[in-house]
Amino acid sequence: MKFDVQYKGRAIRLDITSEDSLYRLEYEGKKIGFRCERIDESCLSIMIGEKSYEAHVHAAPPAYGVQLQDLSYDFEVMEGGTGAAGVRRGGVGPHRITAPMPGKVVSVLRAPGDALKEGDGVVVIEAMKMQNELRTPRAGTLKEIRVAAGETVESGAVVAIIVPAAQAKTDAV
Repeated sequence: MKFDVQYKGRAIRLDITSEDSLYRLEYEGKKIGFRCERIDESCLSIMIGEKSYEAHVHAAPPAYGVQLQDLSYDFEVMEGGTGAAGVRRGGVGPHRITAPMPGKVVSVLRAPGDALKEGDGVVVIEAMKMQNELRTPRAGTLKEIRVAAGETVESGAVVAIIVPAAQAKTDAV
C-alpha cells in the first residue's frame, strides 16, 4: 500500500508491502526490510536485520508519531493518498470508503441510516499490526455497510457507502 506523508516539510511517498510479519518499506529510492509484531495497543517490536527496536506509536489521524528509542518521527498522512486514510475529499454523489490494505475488520462504528459529519469514523480495520479507523470525507448519510466485525477484506474492497444528506432523503421516497 502507498502512503503520501508530510515529514519535516517534505512530501514523501511510502510504499509498504507485507507478508505475515515480514514488511518491506520503500521511500526515496531506499528499501528497508523488517519484521514487526504488536506488543500492545501502542507498542511494536521491530527487527531490522539483527537489531531489535521497540517503537511507540501515537495516532490521531491524519497525524502520527513514532518514538524509536531516542529518535522521534512525526508525520501526517496527506489527503489523496491510498494508505491509512482510505478516503478522499470532495464530490457530490455517493462516496465509497475502501479498505486501504488487506486486513481484518475489528469493528463497525456506524449503522445504515446514521447521519455523519466530516471525519466521523465508520469502520476499524487492523492491518500490519495496527488499527486504522476509516473515516468519512464529508457529511452525509451512511447508506450501506458491506462488512462485519471479524471479516477479512482485500485492499480496495468497498466497506461503506456514504451519500449526501439530500440524496438519502430522495432514496427513501
